Amino acid sequence: MAGILGRFVIASVEKKAGQTVQLTVCVESVSSSYQDGMCRGLLLVEEENGSPVHYRVYGTAFPESELGERFSAQFSMEGLDGEEYRLADYADGAYLQAEMQGDYQPLAPSRAARFAFARLGRKMAQNLLAQLRQPYSGLLAAMTLGQTSYLSAEAKSVFRRAGISHLLVVSGLHLTLTAGVFLSKGKKRYFRAGALAAALTALFMMELAGMTPSVVRAGTAMLVSVAGTFVLAAPDPLTSLGLAGLLLCLGNPYGVCDLSFQLSFCACLGLVACQKVTTRAKRKHSGAVWLLSLLLPPVFAALFTLPVQLLQGLTVSGVSVIANLVTVWLTAPALSFGLLGCLVGLLPRCRVAAGFLLVPAGLCVRLMLALATWAAELPFAVLVLPRWETLGVFVLCAFLAGMCLHKKKGRLLWVLLPIVIAVSAGGIWRLNRDVVRVQLVGPTNNPCAVVTENGTSLVLFRGGSIQQNRTMEYLENCGISEAELVVDLRQNGEALCLAARQVVTAESLAQGVSESFFWNGHEVLVLNQKQGNLALLMVDGKRILMTAGRVEFSSRFDADLLLVPTGTIPKELQVRQILCGRQRPELEDGKVEFHWGKRAAALLRPGKEIKFKETAQ
Repeated sequence: MAGILGRFVIASVEKKAGQTVQLTVCVESVSSSYQDGMCRGLLLVEEENGSPVHYRVYGTAFPESELGERFSAQFSMEGLDGEEYRLADYADGAYLQAEMQGDYQPLAPSRAARFAFARLGRKMAQNLLAQLRQPYSGLLAAMTLGQTSYLSAEAKSVFRRAGISHLLVVSGLHLTLTAGVFLSKGKKRYFRAGALAAALTALFMMELAGMTPSVVRAGTAMLVSVAGTFVLAAPDPLTSLGLAGLLLCLGNPYGVCDLSFQLSFCACLGLVACQKVTTRAKRKHSGAVWLLSLLLPPVFAALFTLPVQLLQGLTVSGVSVIANLVTVWLTAPALSFGLLGCLVGLLPRCRVAAGFLLVPAGLCVRLMLALATWAAELPFAVLVLPRWETLGVFVLCAFLAGMCLHKKKGRLLWVLLPIVIAVSAGGIWRLNRDVVRVQLVGPTNNPCAVVTENGTSLVLFRGGSIQQNRTMEYLENCGISEAELVVDLRQNGEALCLAARQVVTAESLAQGVSESFFWNGHEVLVLNQKQGNLALLMVDGKRILMTAGRVEFSSRFDADLLLVPTGTIPKELQVRQILCGRQRPELEDGKVEFHWGKRAAALLRPGKEIKFKETAQ
């Protein structure tokens, strides 16, 4: 029912596409824009042409603003850009994108409580930045206040590779360490007072963190637990989890499409299952339960979130269990001293006292970053697993585990699982060995191409600094620290910042004469012309071509695969297949096989024809 109502609301908003209207909006989220002095983000529409309304749009470019600031301007309404991100935009509550046309007029900021908490969190984060240097202040601001905008890209990358990004998001662990202290067992006459304090602390942390799915899920569970103390009923974890999901999706049924929602709830289900396993083990073997309680939670959380990571095209950390064991214990002192220091820093003339409290918090965060860096540099820190093959193995292992537990054959399970995993891993490795994968990376109207094989990469580059960032992110997701060869096809482009063993700039080559380079045993021909450049990759007899600018051919030129053609394809160029982004090129030959989409990739197996598949990257 909620989904039907949500779809009805979306349809009524999407009808506004193509219109130019005067809107009064309130800024709900911001991120940097490609234009100086501008930003982009989620806007809550309060008035439309003077009439009160309530819906959200994604603002593509508007003057730099803070959360809660309001302004009036003229916007042109357009449909959401790209099918692949439509559900994610719906999860944020945005059903249209709006481009500001003019008539900008700032208004009084919103007085809503959530924006007051946002301003409070921003002020506390700025105090942290004044007391501690980066990247430690940014890490502490994310852990204690939920202010992730101050995180450095290097720190986020290290924590992601180590598989402990959840420590940088206010969630159940953080609420347990703060609000949970008031629920500790003590005198019964003070227990309900402690429960009330825990509820208020949970609400404070939820508002301070911006009501993200992870903190709402944990906070709801905490509030249900507190409510149970007043009615003398034990809280049920699954009931609390379901209630949290219902509250999150009540206002927006598409909230389940949010990645943080999926990861948070799957991890929580894993912890609930872990608790049942350790409780059962405690009844039979009380000696080593403490060891199981230490090792099993990160293992269960990793297993239950693995399907989501695979379906979303995320990389999997092979050292997440180790990284959790060596860093989680530092969260409690870092969070306690950090939050206390931030609160004391709000008081007048207490900056020195706040600084003393932040010293141990900074030391804990510094040690945590060092341990995370050590874990991220271990072998198999980043595992790039094929999606459907790995999911098939996961389902098979889950089926075997269920059957063995149902038949009470636990020892047989410990024999079968290693065999199935080892045989499956060997088969998957063999299937993906010597497979050349061509992936388009970046904006769909002008992407570059990243070609990978056996852990090495070739980059056929076009675009600017934003394209470089997208390429580096993609290579990192593939577990590749530097490219083997980068061919820069741009004309008079800025200097490249991509990490590579060899960089070839087409513009620096002699015009009209192709030069040969080699990547992983495959020949790469690069040609510089007056009005354009091209690169030709030879793989097992297949010719893969990519051009930039206007390239001319004096005679017939055959290519098996053309990547992202620009403009009209010359009649001298004869191609069998085309892979490009959103825009379909002008084709004179209707027999050409055409594949498009940001998620489309070409796969070349030894001795096989070129295949195309949808990817999650």
